[in-house]
Amino acid sequence: APGRCVRERPHSPPPFLHAARMPVLAAVADASFQSGAAAWEEVARRPRRPGRTLVRERPLLLAWVGLLPVAFHAQVIDEDSGASGGEGEEQVVAITSTWVPGIVYPDRYECDTLSCAPYDEWDWQPVNFTNTTDVCNEVHQDIVTGFTQWAPDLCRSLKAAGQTYDECRHDYCQMFEAALQKTMHMGGPGYYGFEQCRPLLDFNRSICETDYRDAEVWCECFCPMMPLLDPIPGCEEEIMQFLMLGRRSPELAERYPMSEECSADLCRWFELIGNPLPDVPVDIAYGVPSTCHVYGLPFRPKQCQRYVITEPNRVPDYDPCPWLTPGAEDDVLECSDGSIHRIDHLEVDSWSVCVEHNFRWTCPANFPVMCEDRNCDGSSDHCCQTAVYRCKSEAERMCSPSLMRSVPEWVGFLTPAATVRRGTTTTMDALEAFSLKTVATTTAVNFAEQVEEAMPGIVIGIAIVGTICLIVVCFCLCKEHMQLTLGRLVGAPRMMKAYRADPIQCFGPSQVAQDPEGHQELPPLRSAAEIEKERLDNQASSELAAAVDAAYNRGHRGLCAYAGCPPPAEEEPLTTAMYVVRLRGIERLGGNADLLDRGEAWLRTLHAERDLMKAAADARPGLGMLGKRCVAPIDGQPWLCTLVGQRTEGQYQNDAWGKVELLNEAIKHAKASGAQESLVRKEASLFAELVSRVPELPADRCVLDPDGEGLKLLPRGHKRALSDVTGDAYIYDTETRIAGGLDDAPPPKEALAAVEVDHSRPCCAEWVRTRKCKVGRRCPWRHQLPQPGDAIRESILRREDDR
Repeated sequence: APGRCVRERPHSPPPFLHAARMPVLAAVADASFQSGAAAWEEVARRPRRPGRTLVRERPLLLAWVGLLPVAFHAQVIDEDSGASGGEGEEQVVAITSTWVPGIVYPDRYECDTLSCAPYDEWDWQPVNFTNTTDVCNEVHQDIVTGFTQWAPDLCRSLKAAGQTYDECRHDYCQMFEAALQKTMHMGGPGYYGFEQCRPLLDFNRSICETDYRDAEVWCECFCPMMPLLDPIPGCEEEIMQFLMLGRRSPELAERYPMSEECSADLCRWFELIGNPLPDVPVDIAYGVPSTCHVYGLPFRPKQCQRYVITEPNRVPDYDPCPWLTPGAEDDVLECSDGSIHRIDHLEVDSWSVCVEHNFRWTCPANFPVMCEDRNCDGSSDHCCQTAVYRCKSEAERMCSPSLMRSVPEWVGFLTPAATVRRGTTTTMDALEAFSLKTVATTTAVNFAEQVEEAMPGIVIGIAIVGTICLIVVCFCLCKEHMQLTLGRLVGAPRMMKAYRADPIQCFGPSQVAQDPEGHQELPPLRSAAEIEKERLDNQASSELAAAVDAAYNRGHRGLCAYAGCPPPAEEEPLTTAMYVVRLRGIERLGGNADLLDRGEAWLRTLHAERDLMKAAADARPGLGMLGKRCVAPIDGQPWLCTLVGQRTEGQYQNDAWGKVELLNEAIKHAKASGAQESLVRKEASLFAELVSRVPELPADRCVLDPDGEGLKLLPRGHKRALSDVTGDAYIYDTETRIAGGLDDAPPPKEALAAVEVDHSRPCCAEWVRTRKCKVGRRCPWRHQLPQPGDAIRESILRREDDR
């Protein structure tokens, strides 16, 4: 419609107001607290007749935005007549706002706008011209082909010459300043390019020259370390474009993505320059600058690649600081490879699960803070705490400004260094600020101010004088009455009255006293023996509780690490305390039942681990015995073909195999008793290696797995036999000589022993070459074709093995 509507650019944060319609004038009213920009758009969309424009200004509302008072006004003008419209006519309201100076945000820079950009966020408006995309593309092209392209080569050449790039920060800021000026349409607040150029509008040249941390990282870390960046062809341009533009918004990430191939080169570079404690010092002149270590570059390659890859259809989205958002569940850690693991508070080692999964990605919901220092998992990973003050460094893990999408100082927030420079500030509300600006009239000191210091002494003196006067008045008024009263209650009159009275009638009870509550008779006194027994019972219970606590303080498992290890100091006191409690028959007294159960569990775990270590030590020599024949007493004479030799050979193998079976039973018992999992896994691998060395398994002990998982062995003391009549198999006990039925089910799967061959053994080199092996079944290696990752070994036997 014809006419115009002009708004003065606000210099303050957006007011939270709501636009409401009035009969003559559209006003900004009610307390719904919508933004001032929304109110302006609501008013500007209202229809108006041709020829109507701004005519006069009327103050409507005074609202407070945070700490700043903002005044709003409306104007209506008739272009044709120059007079205001009549009642009930639709009119357009222009909203203006002014920022009352003098109050500073304690966490922001002092600028004309809140974000320190040329205009505030709510003022920017994209211009929908035909060339808006072309202008934005030109801005990007200037950045890509300018400083971003030639600066890396200049940094390398200056480093090789032993010089520094002193104008780096100036050129870096000049690049973004030129991009800002070219993006704005006629100086703003309109801008070209929509969201692909919107992140460039928050730039401030003055703050960039002094405080922008991304500029500091680029010029004081990336530039001196540019010789260490050695990417594949084409990746250096992609890396530089991503660091300059691609990381700043999702729209720019689609245009300047970071591929998986190039991310590997970027992360290798970060590993060289960002690791504060490298295994091998970086070979470069003057070493790595401290700036590379201060600003938290992701130096672990696997983590880094997950941070920076921005290829399409990638899950999750680009997030260089995932630890700032803790997990959704309590006691659940997410590792960098995407795996989820639950934490056991009673098992400290469960916190170290992410060491094998590329370290921690996010913390649990009940431990939401990831600390800056790496004091966990052997000083290799960041700790998770419930609050920042619980961290040893008292600081939360920082997000690297070189990878953040929106660095805080780009939107007006103070950097940590700038906050220290500003020093301590006092935050005042609006009323206090107004009072400081108001000129007060000096008045004379009144009487109350003059006696203010002496007031406590005056009050105390008045109270003492009043109390004395009250006592004197009471004594004078009640003197005669007191003499009469004392004469009747004490003295000779009272004694004579008592003498004349009948003592029985006066002092005898009128009725026998009754016990209204029906108390029972007191119990008899306890004997000294009962008291002593109670003391000894309490002493035995206390000793049991102390012994159980001492045992569990040592650990729940992992109590015996090798065969023949000395018994722990807590074992004997615990055993003695449990024996004394049972001997005195106080198992059910107090919490003794629970303490006995805990003590039994601890001792059961200790004995199971001790038996496991002993069985493993006894069975380990079988690695050199199983599958090998015993040595003949005299060289050159037949031995294995004789009855004595066969009996000796069988006894030799049976003894070795018996120790293997004892190891298997010890492993099962240790699992059931809660022994440490690492010990069980270690001895289970020994058992598998021992079984794999046996060329022939006993036929009378082999059965098929009930679930179809191959061959299994019957438990010790059980053998399989065939019926002479039907030929069906049955199982009998070798100790009791009791046979089972023909239709009886085999023992449960948990009781059967696994005999699968260890697939981690190397492959036989001769069998791989010729498909034959001269050693045959005595060969310790696998007769299989090697798979990727398998080792190959030559089959070499000792001379006594050949015999």
